Amino acid sequence: MPRKATVKKATKKVAKKKSTLSDDKPVYKLTIVVGGQTLTGEGETALLALRSITPPVKIFTKADIELVYGDKRTFETWQPARVKRLFYPLAQNILSKQLEYLLR
Repeated sequence: MPRKATVKKATKKVAKKKSTLSDDKPVYKLTIVVGGQTLTGEGETALLALRSITPPVKIFTKADIELVYGDKRTFETWQPARVKRLFYPLAQNILSKQLEYLLR
């Protein structure tokens, strides 16, 4: 009986690179200037950047709000009522999404 030839496949081991998203991806930086105070926060999303800010005791004046993501930047002046809502837990999702839309 004749012998069958066997073909051996060559395999090459490739080292996998570990990619860290936090190093490659820019972060959101939110700056709120209200009543002479500058409040800053940063995070992977605009919502996390907003939640990282400790709320001020009282808000009576307009606020300048700046959101930066990489090379994109937006700047707005908000009325006191809207600035107060930035620190309400139920309104944070909506207002942070509105800030992200302004970057586009």
